Amino acid sequence: MIVSRRQVFTLMKQIRYLKGLFVNYLKCFFSKKELQIRYFRHDSFIVIEGAFVRLYWDVQGAYKVEIKEIGFFINENEYTLKIEKGREEFILIAYGVKGVEKQIINVRQLSIERQFRFNHQLNEAVSPRIQNLQELTPKLSRAQQLYSIEMSNKKIELKLDTESIIQQLNNIKA
Repeated sequence: MIVSRRQVFTLMKQIRYLKGLFVNYLKCFFSKKELQIRYFRHDSFIVIEGAFVRLYWDVQGAYKVEIKEIGFFINENEYTLKIEKGREEFILIAYGVKGVEKQIINVRQLSIERQFRFNHQLNEAVSPRIQNLQELTPKLSRAQQLYSIEMSNKKIELKLDTESIIQQLNNIKA
């Protein structure tokens, strides 16, 4: 029988995994700690699809931990992965000597396509208003030039040139 280097490497990796699993099981068996998931979190409030997110956890009294559809972990408390489109739920399963504990977290995904559509709709709604403001601004500055306000300590004097104001307003309407 011929064995490749890859097969030997895989076998050695599995032996190390089983050794770690066995040692952890013995530790849990002789320890008085109850199985408990203290927390299971991710590092981002909102995640853009296709971005990386770090999942981290703290578990007590477990000999191994599994994140559903990702894999098993021994002596680890974090994992970084690329978020797939539509993947919003992660399930952590902690295995102890006397049972199993589960905890679920949800990751809010922000779709780039959905964000683009929202920005486009917002631009369509706001652009006409901005254009109206841009058209109104020069008119306001011209009207502001038509009158001046002089202020002294206690009295306010308002000087208006009504003829020029009426003339300017007629020009604005045209």
